[in-house]
Amino acid sequence: MGANATTAVPRGRFRRELGYATAAGGQGMNVGPRPGVLERAADDLRALGEKHGQPVSLVGWSLGGIYARELAKLHPGQVRSVITLGTPLTGHPKATNAWRIYELLTRSKIGDGDGRARIRGEAPVHTTTIFTRRDGRVSGRCGRNAPSP
Repeated sequence: MGANATTAVPRGRFRRELGYATAAGGQGMNVGPRPGVLERAADDLRALGEKHGQPVSLVGWSLGGIYARELAKLHPGQVRSVITLGTPLTGHPKATNAWRIYELLTRSKIGDGDGRARIRGEAPVHTTTIFTRRDGRVSGRCGRNAPSP
């Protein structure tokens, strides 16, 4: 929440140094769910898959991890894997330290039960979740995937 292309630079640089092709989301500051975000991301996903001739691995930090999982659910044939970093995947949204920022930036109340249930659904691709118990932003209890094969 509140991240933009500048905050992604160090992570992108690290992945390029490891030999991965990278592409930023290109949607400006992440101010929460808004019309068109997933559609534009799906267009980018399709273009990257065509450019590289294979399914794409998605890496998302915080709310970006939720977007990555949602894209994988909508377009599983185009996604190789999803990696989330400090993403609130389970638990109540107010179990994070980012909920107030979310409400401020989105001008909406957090906690829609239907939306939470949809977001909690597992992606049909290999998913790795990276979190720390003390990151200060997302509770370790909220940053875990349910165990699965």
